[in-house]
Formats: sequence, structure tokens, C-alpha cells
Amino acid sequence: MITRCSSNNGSLLACVSSFATVAPGSPVAERTYDEIRRRLLAHGVYRYRGDTFYGGGQWPLLSCMLGLAHAAASDDARALVLLRWAAGTVRATGSWPEQVADHLLDPSFVAEWEERWGPSADPLLWSSAMYLRLAVELGVVESAAIEGGATGGRA
Repeated sequence: MITRCSSNNGSLLACVSSFATVAPGSPVAERTYDEIRRRLLAHGVYRYRGDTFYGGGQWPLLSCMLGLAHAAASDDARALVLLRWAAGTVRATGSWPEQVADHLLDPSFVAEWEERWGPSADPLLWSSAMYLRLAVELGVVESAAIEGGATGGRA
């Protein structure tokens, strides 16, 4: 059972986009999307407003999950904006990071986390997977292209 909570966490998007525990378009899903867009969406999606993990950056993974929610609601324009933002977070090595250091919520915590565990995760395979999943959903990449086939799309 999902209950009311005073804080929002971008990871709640997984309940719809990845785990299908909440139906897309349901009142709970719509309220969750609205709150995440209102409180956690800048260019990408933050985990939560008080996040200090590596300074509290925006997560490509969560941004693609929100993009999938938009796509499920037939809002391809919003989904494409998030896909393009996520594409812009790719490193020179071709990897997707766990989070990006642009527009950190609290940069004073970066050194503490780096001292404790080293740099933030990069690559994060789940970020890459969610990007590809959203790209396929939008028709920007055909699923066959992931296995070496042709690309195409509606965007």
C-alpha cells in the first residue's frame, strides 16, 4: 500500500516505469509525476531535495524514468526533452554517470563522499539501460539497433 509521504523521491518513478507496481495514468502515478516535476525536475531529475550524496546531482536514470512516464502518457515532447538532456550527460568515454555535477543541491558534500568512496559511479549501467529503453520507446532507436540493426524513429 502506498501512503502519503511528506518528501518526494525520484526513485518512486521506478514504481511505474520499471516495476509496474503502479499503473501509468492512475491517480497515484499522476500525482507522483506532478510532484516530481514540481519539486525535483530542473534540467534532469534529482533524487530528493535534501540529497547530499556527492552533492546531490541530477540523475540520468531518474530523468529517463520520468521520460518513460511521459511517453506512457503520450507526451512524447516532454519525454524527448528528458532523453536529450540525458544524452548530454554522456562522458567522453561514452559512459553514463550515476549523477551529474551540474547544479548540485549542496556542493559542500562532494569532497566528503569522494574521500569516503572515490568518485561517483561512472559508468552506471542502469543509466545506460534506461536511456536506451526511453530511446526505443520514443522510436529514436529501434530495438534491433541495440543488437546491431538499423536506427530510425519518430522523434
